[in-house]
Amino acid sequence: MKRTTLRVLSVVLCFLLLAGCLSPLIFATNIYVGTGDEYEEIPQPGYSQAPVSVPVSNGLSEADIDRIANVVTHEVGGICGPDSYVVVTYANGTSVTYYGSCILHQIHAQVLLNQLHSSMFPDALSSCIRTYWASYLSEPGYYSSANSTWVHCRQDVTDVLMGYTVTIPSNVYAATCDPYFASYYPGYSLYAAVYWNTGWYGGTFYYYQYG
Repeated sequence: MKRTTLRVLSVVLCFLLLAGCLSPLIFATNIYVGTGDEYEEIPQPGYSQAPVSVPVSNGLSEADIDRIANVVTHEVGGICGPDSYVVVTYANGTSVTYYGSCILHQIHAQVLLNQLHSSMFPDALSSCIRTYWASYLSEPGYYSSANSTWVHCRQDVTDVLMGYTVTIPSNVYAATCDPYFASYYPGYSLYAAVYWNTGWYGGTFYYYQYG
């Protein structure tokens, strides 16, 4: 009886120790594991589980989500994967590094949603895309659902709408590769510079806020 009890206690203790070792890995990292375009996402520090400024009940249709995914795919669709990393440097000098993350997909989606919910931009999503991004991206069927990158981006857009994302201020309206954007457009100031690297090549996006 004593041996059985000791065995049970040993098993329980090992389980608790294992859970204690694994839980930081599960909840404190963000990696995409798998092959090809099949990735499993694990949350990482800096991700907010609270709704962002754009609520789920924002009236967007499935076609609208497709349109946002078009923009994200066109702009930053290939900047994601298990070997990628992103360094977000804010205007105040602080920085955060994300490994194996697709936060650029989410940040770009939020910029477009910020435009949509601002009186400075057209009310209709398709008009906003045609005016400030590219007219052909306003067509819901521009990318095929067979395009795995687009499908992945669409899921990231959905995550933004559900609130599972890195949050940005609601007045961040510009995403560009131009580090001098604010000097051409009065009222804008740098919110963050985001360096990205796929493991093979890299670049920088600059996000600007108004006001």
